[in-house]
Amino acid sequence: MKVLRSLQMNKSLNYPKSWSEAVETGNRFYYTGNPCVRGHDSKRYTSNKSCFVCTRSHDGESNRRHKEKADANWTEHQLKRRNREYKRLYGITFLQYRNMVMLQGYKCALCGLGERFMEVDDWKKKGYLGDLHVDHCHTTGRVRGALCKNCNMSIGTLHNRELLTKAISYLEGG
Repeated sequence: MKVLRSLQMNKSLNYPKSWSEAVETGNRFYYTGNPCVRGHDSKRYTSNKSCFVCTRSHDGESNRRHKEKADANWTEHQLKRRNREYKRLYGITFLQYRNMVMLQGYKCALCGLGERFMEVDDWKKKGYLGDLHVDHCHTTGRVRGALCKNCNMSIGTLHNRELLTKAISYLEGG
């Protein structure tokens, strides 16, 4: 036990001795040599001055609680996550996206491929909440519609009129 503690002490000697020194040098941790409130003799985080051992011991419990809460309300959790993503990426809510898909008849705006629907159990396995993708202009950010994966990738690859015209000429000629 004493050998392990001395090894921990030697490892800790590589860290700055104070918080201010750690901030100045840009280190993530510092080691004062004083135990924390709970008696741990370990390095501390520069960001919040908390004990490394205390923080790590709380991580597992916090993650477990978060996972249980997410599993209990999986659909609600996924809808909230999608809503945040769509707001951030496209400036629309997930409900606005689903309304757009409904107005398109639950089909791709280009090829007309129907959206796949799944059972809730399959949603949990695949993270599914619809398989049509939001099509938007990367220059203006304007949302144009919902497309299947193939159409969305094709438009993304052939992003300007000249390339699309060349592709059409190529396909008609061959």
